[in-house]
Amino acid sequence: MKKIFTLIAMLVCMVSSMYAAGEIFTISFNGSNEQSQEGYFSWNTAKHNFNSKFVGTYNGVEYTKGLKMEGATHIAWKSEATSTVTIVQSTWSAKTNKLDGTELAVEDAVEDASNGVRVYTITNVPAGEHKITRGSGENGLFFIQVEYTGVAMTTLDAPAITANTKTGEVAIGAVENAKEIRYTLDGTDPGAENGEVYSAPFTVADGTVVKAIAIGDGTSFVSSDITTVQVLIEGTTPIAPVIAQQYGSVAITCATPAATIEYSTDNSTWTTYTRSFTLSSDATVYARASRGGITSEVSSVEVKTVAQPTANTLKTLYICFDMFTAGSATNIIEGNNGTDAAGFVMTCANESKSYAEGAMITADEYVTFKASNGAQNILTIPEGKKVVRATIYSYVNAPSAAARTSGWREVAGVEYDVNAVPNGAFTDIEDHKTNPDVRVYPVECTGTFTFTNTGEQHAFFLELDVCDANDDSLITGISEITTENNTNTVVYNLAGQKVSKNFKGIVIMNGKKFMQK
Repeated sequence: MKKIFTLIAMLVCMVSSMYAAGEIFTISFNGSNEQSQEGYFSWNTAKHNFNSKFVGTYNGVEYTKGLKMEGATHIAWKSEATSTVTIVQSTWSAKTNKLDGTELAVEDAVEDASNGVRVYTITNVPAGEHKITRGSGENGLFFIQVEYTGVAMTTLDAPAITANTKTGEVAIGAVENAKEIRYTLDGTDPGAENGEVYSAPFTVADGTVVKAIAIGDGTSFVSSDITTVQVLIEGTTPIAPVIAQQYGSVAITCATPAATIEYSTDNSTWTTYTRSFTLSSDATVYARASRGGITSEVSSVEVKTVAQPTANTLKTLYICFDMFTAGSATNIIEGNNGTDAAGFVMTCANESKSYAEGAMITADEYVTFKASNGAQNILTIPEGKKVVRATIYSYVNAPSAAARTSGWREVAGVEYDVNAVPNGAFTDIEDHKTNPDVRVYPVECTGTFTFTNTGEQHAFFLELDVCDANDDSLITGISEITTENNTNTVVYNLAGQKVSKNFKGIVIMNGKKFMQK
């Protein structure tokens, strides 16, 4: 019990009382950072959001904003005794949560509809690490309580990992009272049922991540925290970076672990690469990687951009979060050219979804739309107008980056590989306001312009180059277009629609773009 009393002495932000009969730990979410046991409970702080649609009353406390359980949200703790866990959830929806990966069935809860709460009580939860995550869908949490019902156990010390940086040999130290030591080399967390049992030193390749844990007996000792070490072998020469591009957007990768990447457009002045970027004009991009004072060979790629088209009637419109009706799937927006943007209407292909207001990108001073993951956006183009180039300014909420690759997987009917040049997802939540991700696409659309993201909560605004549909003076900004007369191959326009051999303009044949005359 000594360890528990030491822990109690360090607790801050108290929300509930301790009981003499058995240690009780609580965490209470009510639209702020209230937490009863600092250092006991933890959560994914990047996904620590609240929503006022989650309201209810429990034990006399009125909750006005519950914790919004999203895909990356979790609340974790490590108990040192068998316990009873109480979870209080909003009745706003019938969506559920998971405890340690197991779905909590709604029918197993006590529902107090008049107070807007649903209460789950799970008994005989074993000592060790536990986590609450989102289950079947978005919901809100108000309160969690862990009450010790068994004898407290001691947490084992974490095992020490030592690596020979010349040979790659790894040794894991013994831990007193541990049942066994387990380790993994594949990035997964070791545990009582995962990983290899350590018996003797072993050798790994450069960049291997070694994770180890001391396993408790479940009676007197709880398994330790996980120790993680990446093995970097001295003298390794980094592999030359690979440069990927897409209409002027550039992403650079290096297969050598922990290498620092730099890039240049003149092979002289170098900039540290942190995420994808977009050039405004054609250039040669150079890249090199370094680690431990050793630098790779320099790789280079000719990057072609999409210049702004020219036309007698060309205008640039900015489609931003201008007019919005809450709960509506249709949002009418206007650009900075006033009435020139009238008639452009944005809808979501999924009619159950609507747009929310995102943050302003201060570099351009336009408020963004916040869209749902995977939803196709449909922009209706007024009759007599044509979109001839689209620039999408966007950002992704920082926590989404850890969950999935994000980007625009479809633009104007053309599918794109978002893994080739992934959109930037920012570790600095403020970065998107001054340094958004910028993507330029050559399009030729009348009627509608579609674009689809992948990644949670893309926020964006559009810069559209628009001209009259019958403007014969149009010269597109698409570089590297081959002129070819086609007679046999199936032909598609830039919207992905099959067209006849008599179609005039830019077409797609065999996955490549051509100017068909």
